[in-house]
Amino acid sequence: IRRKGMEYGATTGRPRRIGWLDLPALRYSIISSNVSKLVLTKADVLNGLDRLKICTQYDVEGELKEIPTTPEDFEKAKPIYREIDGWKDLKDGKFEEFVRMVETELRIKINYVSYGPGSDEIFER
Repeated sequence: IRRKGMEYGATTGRPRRIGWLDLPALRYSIISSNVSKLVLTKADVLNGLDRLKICTQYDVEGELKEIPTTPEDFEKAKPIYREIDGWKDLKDGKFEEFVRMVETELRIKINYVSYGPGSDEIFER
């Protein structure tokens, strides 16, 4: 994913830390920042993957949590992933299923999807 998404520092070329979609962290950010609309960026980076992982909760020493609440819990937390089928391209019905699942989980609409570096490579949903 890092290579395909070109996730390297512009100046240093250092690899950026990236990971699978973390629904609990995103949900927390949406609530705490009073977000009302979302834009899904770099959607094309996931094209062609057979399977994707999505973090749905955390295991903290055998206890399932929406999100760890203390620094100690964060250190011990292990993400619990749901695996889903990937898609060939953004016209594939599996991509739309993914978007609807994310909207349902986050209880917020994804208004725009960008799929490339150009300012015209975006569509409204």
